[in-house]
Amino acid sequence: MIGPKIRKLRNQYGFSQEYLASELSVSQATLSNIESGRTVPDIDLIKKICTVFNIDIYDLVTLEKRIYQENKDNTRNPIGYIEKNIINHFPEKLIEQYEIRIKDLQERIEELKIENKMFKEKLLKQII
Repeated sequence: MIGPKIRKLRNQYGFSQEYLASELSVSQATLSNIESGRTVPDIDLIKKICTVFNIDIYDLVTLEKRIYQENKDNTRNPIGYIEKNIINHFPEKLIEQYEIRIKDLQERIEELKIENKMFKEKLLKQII
């Protein structure tokens, strides 16, 4: 059901029913009926809800949360989704890229630790 998801989003954003209803140009009673599942919003209202919460219609009407890859031209490609806090369908290439990046960052951390140690020793020599 879409109503409880709308309620959850509204609460996450800290919006009152009155505020969200005003943003959607509907009455508070209409929004209450939607959130409780007594009525279902039409597609135009669903589009407005998605605009207010800056989400895709897909994310609103499913129990999943898609994961996107940001492109240089400010577009997004869906690359997987989160369902019940489990990440699914990550392409192997993307996982490999993240693993390489993590390894590179770990190596850089070790280099910085060595540099930091050398700097401290040099500074200590100058003080003495």
